[in-house]
Formats: sequence, C-alpha cells, structure tokens
Amino acid sequence: MFDTALKPVHPIDLRTYLVADLATIGDGDVVRIVDEAVAGGATTVQIRGKLLSDAELLRVVTAVADRVDGRATLLVNDRVDVYLAAREAGAAVHGLHIGQSDGGPLEVRERIGAHAVLGLSAAKPEELAAAAALRPGVLDYLGVGAVRATPTKPDAPTPLGWEGLARAVAQAGPLPCVAIGGVGFGDAAEARAAGASGLAVVRAICSADDPRAAARELRDEWDRERIPNVLSIAGSDPSGGAGIQADLKSIQATGGYGMAAVTALTAQNTRGVSGVHTPPAEFLTSQLDAISNDVRIDAVKIGMLANAEVIQAVTEWIAALSPKPAVVLDPVMIATSGDRLLDADASRALDGLIALADVVTPNLPELAALLGADTASSWDEALGQARELASRHGVLVLAKGGHLDGDTAPDALVSAGGVVASFESPRIATTNTHGTGCSLSSALATIYARTGRGADAWTWSARLAHEWIHGAILAADALEVGSGSGPLDHAYATRAGLAAPRRDAELDAWWGDVLPIVEGIYGDDFVASLGDGTLDLARFETYIAQDSVYLFAYSDLLARAAELSADPAEKAFWRASSEAAVATEMELHRSRGAGERVPASPETEAYVAHLERAGGEHAVLIAALLPCFWIYEQVGLTLASKNHAGHPYGDWLSTYGSPEFTESTRQAIELVQRAAHRADRATLTRMREAFTLSSRHERAFFAQA
Repeated sequence: MFDTALKPVHPIDLRTYLVADLATIGDGDVVRIVDEAVAGGATTVQIRGKLLSDAELLRVVTAVADRVDGRATLLVNDRVDVYLAAREAGAAVHGLHIGQSDGGPLEVRERIGAHAVLGLSAAKPEELAAAAALRPGVLDYLGVGAVRATPTKPDAPTPLGWEGLARAVAQAGPLPCVAIGGVGFGDAAEARAAGASGLAVVRAICSADDPRAAARELRDEWDRERIPNVLSIAGSDPSGGAGIQADLKSIQATGGYGMAAVTALTAQNTRGVSGVHTPPAEFLTSQLDAISNDVRIDAVKIGMLANAEVIQAVTEWIAALSPKPAVVLDPVMIATSGDRLLDADASRALDGLIALADVVTPNLPELAALLGADTASSWDEALGQARELASRHGVLVLAKGGHLDGDTAPDALVSAGGVVASFESPRIATTNTHGTGCSLSSALATIYARTGRGADAWTWSARLAHEWIHGAILAADALEVGSGSGPLDHAYATRAGLAAPRRDAELDAWWGDVLPIVEGIYGDDFVASLGDGTLDLARFETYIAQDSVYLFAYSDLLARAAELSADPAEKAFWRASSEAAVATEMELHRSRGAGERVPASPETEAYVAHLERAGGEHAVLIAALLPCFWIYEQVGLTLASKNHAGHPYGDWLSTYGSPEFTESTRQAIELVQRAAHRADRATLTRMREAFTLSSRHERAFFAQA
C-alpha cells in the first residue's frame, strides 16, 4: 500500500550536512572522506557529481552507501534516475536534493515516493513562498543560500548574509532550513540565531587533511549550547541557603555560569542572622570592574545592598556597562522580624537603581516599603501596588504572593498597563523556604539570559522560574540542613535527570506555535460542515476510508512507541492506545460503511511516512504521534458541542468528544512533556519539528475530503 523506498529510521538530521562535491574532492577518495566525516559526526551526506555521467555517479553513490551503511542520511544531488537506480540496487540511499531547475517538487515526489527524503535549494522570496505553500510531505527541508559567496557555486544568487538568512528562514515557514554557501567553522552560533537547522559545508570537510576531525569540530560547534554568564551582586550566607550561595546554585541549576561580587558578609544559619559586615563600597566597585573588564556579562541579579554608598556604587557601575545586560533586582529591605534594613538615604538611592532594572522582584513587605504604603493584605491589593511601582519606574514587577494565606501561592508579572501574566502553584506546607527570594530572582535572570528573545521572553522566563522554584521548595524537606528554616533543594531537577528550564520544552508553547494550524482546521470547509451536519455523505465516506487506512498504520506506530518505552506504565499506555485504534475506532468506521481498505491518498501516505520516519527514536516518535490525540481531542470537543438528536454524524462526533478520549489525550501530553523535559537540545529540536509537521499533516488530512 505504501511505497517500498528505503525508510530512514530517524528524522533527517541537518545539523552537520556534508555536500560531498566530487569536483572539489578531485582525485581524492570520496568513499574514505565520507566514511571519516560520518564517523566524526556528519549527520547528512549529499553526493554531488555535476560532471559525472549517470553510470559514474551511480557507482560512487552505491560505494558510499555500502560504506556508510545507514549511519547518516544519504542523498543524491539532482539525479532522480540515479537515486532510483541506487534504490533498486538495494543501496542504503535515502533521497534527493534538487535545485530550482531539476523538476518541480511535486513531480519529483511522485516519482520517488512518500518515504524518500526530498530537499530543495531556495533563496529568492518567491522560491521560499512557493516551497512553504506546498502540502506537508512534499519537501522535507530547504537548502538556503548562498550565505556568502563560494567558489563551489559560482552561479549562486547574491549572498544573503546572516540577516538575509534569517528572513529566508522566516519565509520558509515550517520547513527546516540548512544554511549553505561559504559557511563553515565558527558559523554555528550565527546560523542558529538565524533559525537554521544546520550548516551545509563542502570545502570545510572535503578539503580537510582530517575529515573526521573537521566533521567532529563542526558537529561539536553546532551542539555547543551558549552558557550565559550571570553575575550575582549580593551578600554572603555561610549556611548556603540564601545570598550569593543560593544565587550561584540557582544559576547553575537553571543553565548558567555563576559569578559573584560580595556586598556584605553575614554570620547566619537557619535560625537567624547574628552579624553583618559591609566592606567599603570602593572594594565592591573593584570586584565589579575586575569582572566586567574580563568577562562577558549576560545578566545581573542584584540582592542585598547594605547602604546608600553601596547602592550608588552598583548604580554607577550598571549605568556604565555597554552593552547593558539583563538586570533583575531583588530589593532586600525588610528583615524576617519585620525591621527595615535600609535607612531613608538608602531607600532614596534605591530608586535610581530600580530605574536601571528590567524586572524587580520584591516580596509584599518590600513592595509596600518601595511605595511608602502598608503591606498588601490581599492579592488584588498586591497587584495594584505592583502596577503602581511598575508605572513609577518603567519596569516590570514580579509580584509574589507567598506571604499571603491560602491554598495556592500566586506570582504575577506586572507592567504599568497591568498584569502581563499570572502563575499559580499549590502552597507547600514546609518551613524550609530560606532563600526563596534570592533563588527565584537568580533563576529568572538566568533563564532570561539563556532563552530571552521575543516579546514574551520575560513572561516565559518568569513562568519557568516560578515552576522551578516550586519544585525546589517541594524537594526541600529531603535535605537535612540546620534546625531552623532550612534551604531549598536547588539540585532537585538535576538529580531527577531533567534539563534546565526551557520554553522550547514546554508543550503549551508547542501548542501555541501550532495554534494557527488548529484554527485553520476549524475554518476549513470539511470540519465546519461536519459540525453543522451539512457535509456531503460522499465526502465523509472518502474521509473515513482514508482514516481507516491511516488507523492501521497508526496502530502499528503506537505499538512501536510501546516497544521503545523503558517505563512499564508508559509501555502499557501506548499498547492500550494501539489496541484501541484498531478495535474501538475501527468498529465505528465499519459501522459507517468503511469496508475493504482503499489505496492511500497522497495525504495519508505522506502522513504515515512522516510517522514512520520518526519511529526509530522514542521521544521523537511520541511527539509525532501526539497531534493525533491533541488536535483530534480539541476538534472533537468542539464538534461534540454541536451534536444534537438527529445529527447525521452524531455517532462520530460523540466518540472524539468522549471523556475517555480526553483522558487518553491528557496522558499522552503528560508522557511527551516528561520526555521533552529530559531531552537534550538536538533531540528536543527533532521532537518539536516532528510535532509541528504532524500538526500540518492533521490539517491536510482533514482537508483532503
């Protein structure tokens, strides 16, 4: 039923893409060069032989395929007939890369089948727009460039540069893009920043004395995550629960490199503070200058500042920084006893520092002190005070409701215009909360420095910091530190094998990214007319016939997810879902007249090919399977709300709006979320791309009828 092309056992990985150009290699041994490159970390290899006959190129392709043996995705440049001949000969070759003059993508896709990988070179806006408009499954990726002028492509269009690449990636929409043309060592960071999924190189590997080392260096450079340098300016807590000690733990736990300039030395433990020594402000300035003269500073967290002189020193130092890093100010003004820690001069000096901050994170007594008001006794009053402070200084304020009573602990990011975002967690019954404010503000600064971009960057950073601090408090009682108010467990996530907090690992961020696709499904004629009962019966029968074809393959892939899972409970869930796909759902299909299986449509074939390509990697496969739960559930609930007695498709509407399907969807989301929290960056990228592409396939699947 589906084409018999060699099926890649994993999604195409564009990170380190070798274009093995035979003209560049010349008399060199292409088989050895490719073998060494793959051993070093090349993830995709394209064989390009513009000057060779089909027969000569076929010999090279099959020889390379025999040596690589599926360790990387192997593609043929331009020559459809060579690819088909290599596949016919049993070579482990996975697809094609074509140019704008090598035949249209639809025509080529029809010839090579749904399972083959197909890439396309594109650079001009009209080329990118045309590629983005194709139905999902026609193209797997775009090669975009040249980024710079290159001797291997003398006829390439005017170089794009990095800004041009970023525009091109945006125009390509959901299609992954590999940057090509004059790129190589030292370019990974800028290519990633432009949104590319990898670098395609020719000379960097083909002309290298050691192709394995060259490929390893390129791969390592691409995989190397930029770790932000985060500076804590705060006091010292020798018991380790608060101050710079808590800050440094929080910075490392949330993915940064921590540095510290000490504003005060304290003698304290979990039962209280017994002494404070404040070094001269001049010495603090010397610490700060020593850091900024040598180290790139990506974010600054400011905590305890003992007096006006210290505050003024920090204010002047921050004001002189260029470029200015993100600044989070946690104004330590009120002792646990309720006594003010800053005199009137220091409080006035603090106003100037607040104006240089991006976010201020006072607790409720500190928020009131900054405004000269009484401490808020309700959350609404606290939000009003936060808005007033934000308006007065032109900053964001993270209002914290930990001092209030109630079953929940709310936080809110507030601007002069009001509440930007709210976050809420169940209140935890524990006395081990020493250093919560220090830890939260440090986490906020670090997460923003790691992931901050876009209009919602502070919102996401605040949310992730809120969730991280909740986990640290929840784990605090497992520590045995002192006999008073103990510290948080800053390392709880590391011990659990979780990656540092990232927006890209949050499934509601994924959902937000595909929401336009989901809204498109609602707006498409098929779903709209299905809901109101006006859908033509012949169209519905076409849909359920293709859905029957899809469900048998989908069931196999759910079973594959169970097979790949190491967790018994997860294994049982995917297995039960597989059985339900062919039992419960197919029974409904049969009751609706779905009989013998019909040939797969191009849309069905493309969707299944995509899922099968994800089937070699557990985390990527379950991410690819999730939209068939999640989108179906959301669309199903909407359609179920339109059901009524006598609706011609009432039985269909009630199935996908059922509580049982909603519960299955919740479990599937939970399992994928758990996998995303544990995934490294490369795996997480593949998971998100698989989820997004499945969502596009869902829309195309509905729209085909």
